[in-house]
Amino acid sequence: MCLVCVLASSDPAYAVVDVRGYLSAGGARTDASASWRSGQGFGVLDLGYESPGHEVEEGRSDLLLVIDASKDIGQRTTLGAFLHLAAREEPDVILGEDVGVVEAYLEASWRLRSSDALRIQLGHFLLPTSRENVSWAWSSPYTLTLSALNSWIAEEVRPTGLALEYRAALGQIDELRFGASAFGGNDTSGALLAWRGWAMHDRITLWDEVAPLPPAPSLETGNAFGTQREDGTLPIGSDLDDRVGYAAWLAWHRGETSVGQISYYDNRADRALWRSGDGFEYAWHTWFWHAAWEAHFGPLTLASEWMEGETGMGFPGTPHVDVEFETAYVLASVETSPWLGGTWRFTARYDDFETIDLDGISPIFRDDNDSAGDAVTAAVFWEWQRRPLRLGLEYLDVDATRDQALDAGFPSQVGGQQIRFELRYFLSR
Repeated sequence: MCLVCVLASSDPAYAVVDVRGYLSAGGARTDASASWRSGQGFGVLDLGYESPGHEVEEGRSDLLLVIDASKDIGQRTTLGAFLHLAAREEPDVILGEDVGVVEAYLEASWRLRSSDALRIQLGHFLLPTSRENVSWAWSSPYTLTLSALNSWIAEEVRPTGLALEYRAALGQIDELRFGASAFGGNDTSGALLAWRGWAMHDRITLWDEVAPLPPAPSLETGNAFGTQREDGTLPIGSDLDDRVGYAAWLAWHRGETSVGQISYYDNRADRALWRSGDGFEYAWHTWFWHAAWEAHFGPLTLASEWMEGETGMGFPGTPHVDVEFETAYVLASVETSPWLGGTWRFTARYDDFETIDLDGISPIFRDDNDSAGDAVTAAVFWEWQRRPLRLGLEYLDVDATRDQALDAGFPSQVGGQQIRFELRYFLSR
């Protein structure tokens, strides 16, 4: 934050400070079962009703602010600082923090021979994997609710460390981008995915924010994992085991028309048990492969992502968890020419996801982590040409089952239908 202020007060001929943000207000109506977000159920949506056959309506508002400051210190070198903040007003049933930091990092970039460039980031950042969250500050121009894949990234995958990326020009329009990151602070990544399964929302976890866990029998006091902190899990925070994790990615860009990318992530967490300052936390060893593709054909955009990996903690012979996970989505979106005073965007997306319990201890410890589901999303946006306003309407239908929910006395069907609307006002400078 100090460097942002220094750069912002620098000579305007050399310093650039970009301040962006948006203020949104909206609501949702759903018939889904009680949400994991309340700690009172296994429902995969943010909202949910405690009794089957009922519906719930709630409103919410969000404020997002991004400060991106940079300054050239030579003909080929640029220094910068990036700060991404979020504030939200949510229904009381949703547990979590209202205001906090999403990303905060320093960066330096060098323009090398031809059109090549080298960039280094130091701090707390999102990895460059998503082909859905492609707008500034990791927002999506396509839907209000993110795919299951990126909903989980928003929850549990945000390293703190160092990232290096090289962009190499190949001919006139092709570009090769490859990078790597060494990080810490992501040791509990996997707890939500194992004990809850996949979820669908757009709520990003803030720094040092505790995320609730569902009322799983194995987490009850006196049971296999009853020492887990009572308020949930801390996905984005300080390091537990002093081990360095790593990620790597390789992407090929064909001008502005298409991109393909493959990534690998491994937090290298120690599967032994470690204590945090506010309660007992487990270090989850989580790794995954990720592939993404995006293409543009005039007004039509096609995008898809796939992820497969494993997460686990503890060791055989003691209470432990081993889960395999996989998910994918495919998205199609069309943006129209101006009509009725604004531009329109129509998007359809299909998600498929599952978690597979590998440890085989479920009958003993009541910790069955099998789940599966799919979802269909349809969204329409209208953006006013004369004002920085956007209206959004979305329909989401999630068909998902969770075996552990039934064992805990809840319906095994943890999905449902949701209609959501939003008015968003864009702030810029």
